[in-house]
Amino acid sequence: MSASAGACAAPGRRDTVTGYDYRYDAPLPPSQAIRAHCLECVGGELAEVLRCTATNEECPLWRYRSGRGKDTSRPSNGLTRLQAIRQECLRCMGGNKQFVRECASSHCHLWPYRFGCRPKDHPVLSVRSGGRSAKPAR
Repeated sequence: MSASAGACAAPGRRDTVTGYDYRYDAPLPPSQAIRAHCLECVGGELAEVLRCTATNEECPLWRYRSGRGKDTSRPSNGLTRLQAIRQECLRCMGGNKQFVRECASSHCHLWPYRFGCRPKDHPVLSVRSGGRSAKPAR
């Protein structure tokens, strides 16, 4: 289990570094959410994010870790940012889609994107957003 998996293990608590909790705070854009997650994974050291040696198999987020563009120094895993977040959430939850759906780690920067889409585009998350980009019920 990586450090990032452990960071998502305590539900209902704000992130200790940034104070972030999606239940109260607007989500970061996907690129910034990945960057924040990577920073957490390496203990907050910016240089360590760039020196990360994880493989595509170990971390689907590696290609997007800088928070800007994508790193093309390795072959692509073929995932978009949102797909990479979905894969990371599945990895964190042992591949169990139901566990990802029920994830209570709202302090995790990836949490609002755990379904592989933006919160405003997902019916469950758009209702949870408390009116921020909420879609009307059908």
